[in-house]
Amino acid sequence: MSPISLPLSQALPVLGALLFSYVLLRKILNSYTNSAGLPYPPGPKGVPILGNALQITDEKPWLLYKEWASKWGDIIGLRVLGKNIIVVNSYQAGVDLFEKRGRVFSGRPKVPLFSDIARWDFSLLVMDDGKSVRLIRKFIAQFANSAAVKDLHALITENARALALRTAATQDDGAFYLYSRSAISKNILQITYGYQSMENGDQWIKNTELMSQSLAVMGTIGAHPIDVFPILGKLPLWIWGKTFIQCINNLRTTGLAMSVTPYNDVKQQYLEKSAPPCVLTHLLDEKLQEDGTVQDEWEVMVAAATAYTAGVDTTTASINSATIFLMTYPEIQTRVQEELDDYLHGERLPKIEDRETLPYFSAVLREIMRFNPVVPLALPRRATEDCEYNGLLIPENSIVSVNVWAILRDENEYPEPSKFKPERFLETRDGKPALRSDVLDPHSVFFGIGRRNCSGQQLALDSVWITLATLLTVFEIRAPDGIEQNYEYENGLFAQPKPFKCRFTVRSKSFLSALETAVA
Repeated sequence: MSPISLPLSQALPVLGALLFSYVLLRKILNSYTNSAGLPYPPGPKGVPILGNALQITDEKPWLLYKEWASKWGDIIGLRVLGKNIIVVNSYQAGVDLFEKRGRVFSGRPKVPLFSDIARWDFSLLVMDDGKSVRLIRKFIAQFANSAAVKDLHALITENARALALRTAATQDDGAFYLYSRSAISKNILQITYGYQSMENGDQWIKNTELMSQSLAVMGTIGAHPIDVFPILGKLPLWIWGKTFIQCINNLRTTGLAMSVTPYNDVKQQYLEKSAPPCVLTHLLDEKLQEDGTVQDEWEVMVAAATAYTAGVDTTTASINSATIFLMTYPEIQTRVQEELDDYLHGERLPKIEDRETLPYFSAVLREIMRFNPVVPLALPRRATEDCEYNGLLIPENSIVSVNVWAILRDENEYPEPSKFKPERFLETRDGKPALRSDVLDPHSVFFGIGRRNCSGQQLALDSVWITLATLLTVFEIRAPDGIEQNYEYENGLFAQPKPFKCRFTVRSKSFLSALETAVA
């Protein structure tokens, strides 16, 4: 008889633990060696096995990464349980890696919690590079490129004015936070699915809100232990707690409701020749085969779903964040309104085509985007092969993230970065204010660098611009009297402001009359 004897039921967990430890140890040892003999990017020293896991905070990690960058350099290297994590903290490094070597850094790391357990595998945001991703981006570009978006200006402007009129009709200081989400949802739903969204009671709005709340609770995508060790996803979900289970169930429900369900609905309407014109019907025109099947059907569905799920949160967050800044800096708001008044002469409401003649307003929006980016830490990429950069090795399968917040607070790009100064983007040209071309445009970072940047950025920019231009023409935006507000932001993928109160006061009856006439 052997000196050690265990029943099979006890031996299996022990063997499993030994195998797990062996695999982890090999993974960690491999992460410290490379055939090229190049050093790994510098960073804070970790502890055995765990690496830097105990040092990385889930609460605004971009602040910590910027602090480390001041000591270790623009490219910092971390390790978490054998995984290589690289954080890029300068614009030049981002361009060098993601634009000049885009082929190497177009992949995405696996995030099984989000894509498999929450069943959001339809989201372009987490899909690895390949034929499907390129086809989906091509589909989105067909309606989101600069030329195509011009055809949507009338619709975008109409919805911006409807939002302003609805805001004028309420006395509720907390209503705008919900109204803005409803308006942007309606925009994207009309464009994507031809769907006329009802107001707050509409299920689409509820699904979007539920999605946003669940994403905020789940935290940074890719940071959960299940994403670090996918085998943990085989464990019962209850071990992660009731809130976790509720968020997973919410994401499963909303994911289905915002991808497969609307696609099938519009497809059926299309076959019955009753579907209103929209992006999806345009794609079906291209892809419907004679036998009734749809070529590249998965990619068509994902393109439509991504346009909605990725577009609503980012655009709404931008508008609400701008509203907070305009309340916080009333003197800047007044100056924007003076520029609008001087150009419009109180005779009409703004149009998107007016943007080029309103440089101060454009500078203010750039500064808002710089000061508080909606996505402070970009979704991570995956290095598809070993890559040398400035004498350092970025190993294959490293997780590489751009610290958007750090780049937009880089004092080499923006002197006095902690000050809110729209003037940093302006110069005098031919005796008139004009936007400077020698200052980094935050849009270049805000929407991502390289091949996996935001395909719908032009639509988002135009939607934000006309919404805020209309609101500022018609209203003074102020904090309610006697209310001290501490504006807080969600700590999820998007820096979405938490609900806040603001008061919209009509500046002139003539503005309100023009608005009522335009919306009638």
